[in-house]
Amino acid sequence: MAVLSVAFHGHDPAVAAAFVEGMGNLADQRGVQYYEYGYNMSPKQTCEILEVLVTTTHWPVYSPFAKLHYGKGRDEGLAEGRTEGRADGEQLALLEVLSARGLHATEDERARIIRCTDPAQLMAWLRKSPTVSAVSELFD
Repeated sequence: MAVLSVAFHGHDPAVAAAFVEGMGNLADQRGVQYYEYGYNMSPKQTCEILEVLVTTTHWPVYSPFAKLHYGKGRDEGLAEGRTEGRADGEQLALLEVLSARGLHATEDERARIIRCTDPAQLMAWLRKSPTVSAVSELFD
């Protein structure tokens, strides 16, 4: 009944909150399973409310699988995000330095810089960028 209630009335934050609280009170994996059913049956607006509720409240982790993997994916995702964010910043910095010096990358050169996700390579190009007379010299 709770799954159907949240699917049809979960746009009301009180209903969504009661659903999440109820799922947290179930033993074993049942709460997580029923939460998944409710989430999958709900419209987008309700799913957004549920996501906020589950990320801002304590959600119990019962199963051995969940206990083993809970947080692992989050930590890996954060590390990957930091690496990607750092690479994005270095790519943009490199293009900005070149542009400020009046050196404009061709489409191929720009694509090569944007595609590069190796922080060491990006840093090497960034260090080299103040002294090159053409963008192509970065890649030599």
